[in-house]
Amino acid sequence: MMTKVALLCLIALAAGCGRAHTSENNFPQQVRVRSPSGFSFLPPPGKEWTEKFAGCQISYSKKTDPDKVSFFAIANECKVDLQPSGQEDLIAFVSKTKDNWGTDGRFTNISTSFLPEAGNASCVRYRMEVNDNGANNRGRHAFLLLKVVGRFCTHPDNPGPAVDMAYSIRHVPGFDASAYVAEGEAFLDTLRFEKPIDEQSGAR
Repeated sequence: MMTKVALLCLIALAAGCGRAHTSENNFPQQVRVRSPSGFSFLPPPGKEWTEKFAGCQISYSKKTDPDKVSFFAIANECKVDLQPSGQEDLIAFVSKTKDNWGTDGRFTNISTSFLPEAGNASCVRYRMEVNDNGANNRGRHAFLLLKVVGRFCTHPDNPGPAVDMAYSIRHVPGFDASAYVAEGEAFLDTLRFEKPIDEQSGAR
């Protein structure tokens, strides 16, 4: 399969992103995006996606009816320092990093889940669902429903580098988002762990 080196960078979580670059996702075929640290994934398929590089992450937004639903996906590489390292520490780290909805009352009915990934000790699966009471496009609705689902994984052979892949769906109450959920889960499932590029024979 064809590959390209991602514009993902190994960064500290607190570091800022660079200037964004946006382009239409008009690849003639799906091209696996690879990080030098040994992570790879496939972008969402189809020309209805816009790809955006922002220094520390690659994000994708899908063309939708914004009065009903918005759909985004991201892949972000970072560096973690877990001492001592282990799955419980990783879960606690991800929960502390992700489960922060502020205190201004915009987000309510918050439901979160952070669980070890079955058969993969280096990954945490997280799921967060909230009512967004302050979304600009909520129209006549009092709130929009927001779902954020992701995988946060350290590399099995090197616990320092980590990747955060996630998708988010924000939609009006009563909207059937099952097709978007299936598409988001398919995106998360494309994550693969490989040897770092500089360790691969003949890598460029």
